[in-house]
Amino acid sequence: MVQNRARCFRAVPRHDLPPPPRLRRALAESEVGRTLFVPGFEYTDSRYGHVGSSFADLAKVLAEVSVEAAQAAPERFFEQWVADGGVLVVNHPLVTPVDSIFAE
Repeated sequence: MVQNRARCFRAVPRHDLPPPPRLRRALAESEVGRTLFVPGFEYTDSRYGHVGSSFADLAKVLAEVSVEAAQAAPERFFEQWVADGGVLVVNHPLVTPVDSIFAE
């Protein structure tokens, strides 16, 4: 049986999420030159690594996949994220180093 892997869904209370339209508007109105900001978040799990999530509306996805459902099966959250137009980038699949030819 898979243990609860979705600790981040407990760590961020829903009311603490930044409102995406206000964030996007603030970025659009900023004079940032050639810098490109992509609003999103990083999901970090000490067992499964990191994934960057961008372009979907977090509040909308959480309305479609409850926090309880995401805790029980994190893949449901990420499937819905992509279904809602989001992009996922696997930064690295493991948090801990592994043996490699580049290790000293």
